Amino acid sequence: MKNTEKTQRKGKREEAQNRQNVEGTKRAAGSPGKRKRRRKKKKVTAAGVIGTIFATLLFVLAVFLGLTSRWAYKTWPRLNIEETIYHLTAPIQGTGGGIIEGFLLTCLLPSLVLLVICVIYAAVNQGRRSFFRLKRAVALISALVIVVEFGIAWHRLGVGTFIRNQTNDDPFIEENYADPAEVAMEFPEKKRNLIYIFLESMENTYTDYEHGGGFENNYIPELTELAQENEDFSGSDDALNGGLVFSETGYTIAGMLAQSSGLPLKVSLDSAFLSNKGRFNFMDTQEHFYQNATVLGDILKNQGYHQELIIGTDGVFGGRKLYYTEHGQFDILDYYYCLENGLIPEGYYHFWGFEDLMLFQVAKGRLQELAAQDQPFNMTLLTVDTHFEDGYICALCGDDYGDDQYANVISCSSRQVTEFVRWIQEQDFYENTTIILCGDHTTMDTDFCNSVDPAYARKAYCAVINPAAEPANPDRRREYTTLDMFPTTLAAMGVRIEGDRLGLGTNLFSDQDTLVEQLGYEEMQEKISHKSEFMEKLADIQMTDDLMDHVQATGTVDYYRTEDPNTLFITVSNFRSLKEEFLKVELELYSNSAPDDVRTLELAPEETDGEEELESYQKVWTGNLDVTGIDLTDVTAKLWVTIINGNTYEAGTLTGDLTKHLKDS
Repeated sequence: MKNTEKTQRKGKREEAQNRQNVEGTKRAAGSPGKRKRRRKKKKVTAAGVIGTIFATLLFVLAVFLGLTSRWAYKTWPRLNIEETIYHLTAPIQGTGGGIIEGFLLTCLLPSLVLLVICVIYAAVNQGRRSFFRLKRAVALISALVIVVEFGIAWHRLGVGTFIRNQTNDDPFIEENYADPAEVAMEFPEKKRNLIYIFLESMENTYTDYEHGGGFENNYIPELTELAQENEDFSGSDDALNGGLVFSETGYTIAGMLAQSSGLPLKVSLDSAFLSNKGRFNFMDTQEHFYQNATVLGDILKNQGYHQELIIGTDGVFGGRKLYYTEHGQFDILDYYYCLENGLIPEGYYHFWGFEDLMLFQVAKGRLQELAAQDQPFNMTLLTVDTHFEDGYICALCGDDYGDDQYANVISCSSRQVTEFVRWIQEQDFYENTTIILCGDHTTMDTDFCNSVDPAYARKAYCAVINPAAEPANPDRRREYTTLDMFPTTLAAMGVRIEGDRLGLGTNLFSDQDTLVEQLGYEEMQEKISHKSEFMEKLADIQMTDDLMDHVQATGTVDYYRTEDPNTLFITVSNFRSLKEEFLKVELELYSNSAPDDVRTLELAPEETDGEEELESYQKVWTGNLDVTGIDLTDVTAKLWVTIINGNTYEAGTLTGDLTKHLKDS
């Protein structure tokens, strides 16, 4: 009996154990139905893959645009559509390293990381029903975000206003333009000399609150003192005064044009300009620069003035050489002229040519020579050290403001400019000389003025020193723009102007209201921004592909004999205008009696031993050219430069007897 019970209990235990094993096996493996549901995925198709790619790119683009817009508005708090076009069409070369680094770290790098994560996630989950629903939602939301971002940008940048202004003609400029060719002007019997100094990016903002600036510190105490000692049209107000700047007068060549002609620089932003990415200003492409306008240089030339422009950079860039030679036959003492004529040491190169320290040394020497001549003179200078981004630290700069480089450079510029003015005041010719100091525009530095109250009216610095005129109302604080400097300069030289208006400018010594006093800044800016057929006729700018292909990209080519009479050693240096990275420099040479036998040499840049790495356009390019069988007494040689965007430009031509140009190596 007991054995039977034991046998039954043992059988039950074995049966229970077997059931437990079976259940465990089922749980481990899962039921067939569940296995089928868990493994079931939507079939992957080409359309599905394309949809995934589209959704991923749309999502990453939305994030990238969001990051970029946030970064751009932080970098350029007063960004508008014209400035945006400038930044999009300007090349990277020459852009401040801090700007590039900020864009890469803030916008591009996070977007690329996000793209990699999205690709990995999509590869793992492609084909799942939940992923299909997710990518549809992501694509829809991303598209909406992009639309919203474009809408915000459209409103914030003023795109609609810009398009409307460029398509609707406004007669404002024509109706308010006082043509200097038709205005009577009377010069004094003894004509005064003029020294006009354009101060790069110099504005009143740099002084302290007490003197009407935008900072606690006064970064320009010397210039502040000069303005207070002389005339800045602040009347009885202790706060400095200066010229308001419009978008169309807000960069160097536009500022120089405005102050010497009373006109804004307005051009059509057509495809020929926007499609060209080479580092040169479009005015380089012109045969004439506002040829139908009468400007300060024309007026002084007709009065027998000797005129010079001294700048430490390439005069061709931006059309400055063209403008000043066409309007007044200025002698252009730019970096290359000074280098070739021994005014600066051989091989001297700092910043974009030579710095302001050297600029003032050259100017002092020239002023002494001009003063010894029996002819009135007009010397125009352009400083460069305070150019954005962060300026250039020269040997005279201190570190009063620690690691704030731009503050140190601005402070250094204030001291240098004032020292130069004080030197002039000690010279015999000063008594009959008027000095004008004026910022070419307000600064484009990305962050220096970020702490300035957005409601603060930033103005270009201005001081008229030793004028031959007095304000009609000495206590009146004037509201003016840099356009008003044109007639004001002539009045300061003792010139009587019929009606006290020239161009769009008003003589600030008179009691005539300026246009900005009549209209206010915002309304005048809006009117100037409109398309003006009158201005187009006055400027007569021809923006064609042919002209864009004939940019002055001059390089200096030297030909050297070698021990092998059939080999020439070629060097190319001093490239002008094209300040972009070079991909290739080539020389073609052929005998005019056998033009099909073309010898082509691709030159290579020489390595430099200096600590400072030179840009490709600053280097010397060299190579050996085989001239076997070439008649060197009658050749054609052409130099070609291909820049980073793939565009190729002719940079020099020689035709004739090459043997006359050969040098001994």
